[in-house]
Amino acid sequence: MPKKSFLICFVLCSFFSFSQTQECITTPNQKQLDYLNQTRSARQNWNMNINRVVINLPVKHHIVRESNGTGGLDPNQIPVIMGVMNTYFANASVSFFDCGAINYIDNSNYYNFNTSNEAILCAANDVSNVINIYYFNSVTSGSSGSLLCGYAYYPGGPDRVMMNNSCALNGSTLTHELGHYLSLYHTHNGATGSNPELVNGTNCTTAGDELCDTPADPTLCASSGCANYVNTSCVYTGTTTDPNGQLYTPDPTNIMSYSRKSCRTFLSSGQYNRSNYSAINDRGYLNCNTNVYGCTDSLAANYN
Repeated sequence: MPKKSFLICFVLCSFFSFSQTQECITTPNQKQLDYLNQTRSARQNWNMNINRVVINLPVKHHIVRESNGTGGLDPNQIPVIMGVMNTYFANASVSFFDCGAINYIDNSNYYNFNTSNEAILCAANDVSNVINIYYFNSVTSGSSGSLLCGYAYYPGGPDRVMMNNSCALNGSTLTHELGHYLSLYHTHNGATGSNPELVNGTNCTTAGDELCDTPADPTLCASSGCANYVNTSCVYTGTTTDPNGQLYTPDPTNIMSYSRKSCRTFLSSGQYNRSNYSAINDRGYLNCNTNVYGCTDSLAANYN
């Protein structure tokens, strides 16, 4: 394996790349943040290697096309997307699987999606208790019209990920969003607040992403792109220092960072452990029930 969520991202995610498609600016709402804080100790003391089993999480894919059925994500890309997701999260003992056939939504009103239409679209198409992933030609944010790669929700939010088609295929953004869905913070979480993570790691359990095996991150990219922070060799070239005056040495390869998307290939052991906790304890209600059973007699062959 290669190296180590305006509403949470309603999670509104903003993706920063050279095309000005913004990266995910994830801020849990207060209820979600309270929950994550209340369960912090349990997450940090979790050991996924005790009684380790594979957790299977169901996914429903929704491909949005023009009203005449043209356009939209090539369905042949779905196995590729699932393969990338499973390659990474196998290290968290998490396996994603397709729950039923692809749902095609032929409606030009949503082809180029704006977040203001989410409630209407998803009320008609969400499948309960599965991860609903929607694929659009483009994704923009409300009245601002900011171009997004996608966004997701932390535990406590809808079981939903909204994706720009091209970003769904770039190898790291969908994994990044699923990381949020499984409670992973950005590596630069709180970097511009009152309690930034320190380079020396003394507050690593309560600041940043609350994981001590990911280095403190000042936020690797800005609205102008990554060029002044991460070079094409995926090396951090910034000169930002923490409150102690120590130079940041973040990991430009971490998937939960705002590094160049082509550089993001790594999740740490701590990130996998936290994802495993979340899959079991936050997302244990997920199930794929696509069958209609004709009998509720527990002795019958078709009893579920």
